[in-house]
Amino acid sequence: RDLCGDRETGGSIARAMPGLVVASLAALASPLLITGTEATSALQRRVCRPVRAPQTSLRPFKNPPLLPDLHRPLSPPFCWHTPASPVWRRRRSLPCSPTVDPSLKLESPQKIATRRTFGVVAASQQALPSPSKEGSEPGTVKAWVQAIRPKTLSASLMPVLVGHALAYAEYRSADVLTSAAFWLFAVLTQIGTNLHNDYADYVLGADTERRVGPARATQKGWISPGAMKRAATGTLLVAAAVGLSIGGGLPMALVILACIFGAVAYTGGPYPLGAIGLEKLSIAYAGLGDIFTMFYFGFVPVLSTYWLNTGTISPTAIGFSIIMGSFASAIITVNNLRDAETDRVIGKKTSAVRFGKAFARKEYSLLITAPYILLPIMWLLGWIPAPWLLPLAAIMTAYLEDRNVRKNEGSKLNKSLFGTARVQIIFTFLQLLAMYSPDQVRQGSRDFYERMFVHVDPILAGQLKAAIFFGAVYWQRQMRGQDPLYPYAPENDMD
Repeated sequence: RDLCGDRETGGSIARAMPGLVVASLAALASPLLITGTEATSALQRRVCRPVRAPQTSLRPFKNPPLLPDLHRPLSPPFCWHTPASPVWRRRRSLPCSPTVDPSLKLESPQKIATRRTFGVVAASQQALPSPSKEGSEPGTVKAWVQAIRPKTLSASLMPVLVGHALAYAEYRSADVLTSAAFWLFAVLTQIGTNLHNDYADYVLGADTERRVGPARATQKGWISPGAMKRAATGTLLVAAAVGLSIGGGLPMALVILACIFGAVAYTGGPYPLGAIGLEKLSIAYAGLGDIFTMFYFGFVPVLSTYWLNTGTISPTAIGFSIIMGSFASAIITVNNLRDAETDRVIGKKTSAVRFGKAFARKEYSLLITAPYILLPIMWLLGWIPAPWLLPLAAIMTAYLEDRNVRKNEGSKLNKSLFGTARVQIIFTFLQLLAMYSPDQVRQGSRDFYERMFVHVDPILAGQLKAAIFFGAVYWQRQMRGQDPLYPYAPENDMD
């Protein structure tokens, strides 16, 4: 198996060992008659089966060791290649001959290093190919879970939590059951929107094999279009029933119906808007998705929750509506930036298609930093007390996510999609902590200031210096494009 680089066709030890012994003795006894290279090639032709695969090029070390015939690859389909030694790329399980299929998963360098033979190891130790997460077909339950996109559901939960906490902080009037009912309506509406988007994008031709985003259940064939359409309709009907049961009179009923209509009008498609002649209506395809999310994931959940608990609307509630809507619009902007190429082909006029990717990145920077700008402005206007500025402590999370969006392209932006949701979760958690415990936050901030600048605490000062140092190292490695935790490439390591 070391000789051939194949688990199945390497031949048994009984077949390979006699030839190896004879070839080795012949090479040692009479170098003029047969060389080690010729012996190896002859033995390999005897026991190996050639496999077709594309040729791959490797870069040898600048100063390879002086080992005769070991740092030069032999003729196909075999070559001396030692990822665990300094002959070629060390610790890199890459093929060096046409006998290796690059798409297969290779064994780890640690396993290869344990099977050295005459100072070299065959690099083409192959394992069974591992299917990718995107390409493998999940079970029925897992396919439905993936279709509702659970990692983005925080966009409907966080605004409701902020509206409830704001009502409690200002009026000490917040009914948990009322807020929970509205959150259930909001999350069911978002799930219904996601399911209808999965169905409509497939019908309209937006989701194809060229898609670089997360897999879509309808496009992959995991769920039929009919089943997805029925699930979206049923989810939105349940959401409408839950919303109308909350109460609030005619104003709340209009908000509920507007949300249900917006859920199907966001992507549009022949169903169900085709029944009323609006099959060409699509908020997302018209490039208004950013405004839609700002309204439906900012103003509607925050102001509705606040109004249901207090019966009024305040400037502070409007300010926090803009903050929550900015995070939701930032998530949509990342999505539009990632799918800009495929959207341009099908005629989906998102902001990234209309104005270019540079504009979309600037838009994301504005949206992700807007909450950290609006919060001090609201404090200066006297709308919020000083302890409510606690979320500013997490401003670096927004900066790092903005930097990832500015430097990444294509499928690499999938991490930023969920990273933006994580920034919103951290911001909301700190905001809730400040709203529910402002006195504790104020006292803790005062104690920190006194221990740092009035009565210097050597332990706290040392911890802060260490945190600043490691933070600076982390930031510097990121600016260089290195992995902050493992900055050095494996081939530059020492044994």
